[in-house]
Amino acid sequence: MINAIDKICGAKNPLLILSFEDTVLRPQEAIDQIEKFLNRSSTRRTKKVLRRQSLPRTQISAGKATSNFSFTSNGATSEAQTYKAISAEISASGSKNAIAEFKAAISTYNSRWPSQLTALEKIWV
Repeated sequence: MINAIDKICGAKNPLLILSFEDTVLRPQEAIDQIEKFLNRSSTRRTKKVLRRQSLPRTQISAGKATSNFSFTSNGATSEAQTYKAISAEISASGSKNAIAEFKAAISTYNSRWPSQLTALEKIWV
């Protein structure tokens, strides 16, 4: 995926890259960037989608996808605690090769699009 992004950018094609973390925490900024990039305004449906996805969030891990995978997060659970729980589950059930590949992908993502979760990479169980 990173190579595809680099190829598109290298060909001077227009490409808007938004980090997941920033979009979840500050969705209006992302919407503004998308509107400007597409030269279009958002619609009423946009607000409906934001509400359905619980955006903006105070914690990145407080979304529906996280809870669908049995990792419940609430105001009392820190991002670090959730990250530790998820990494422990992955470490317990994944192969060494798959875990190494996953960690490499996380590292690449964090180096390209740093966020408040970047520091948590070091606490992988």
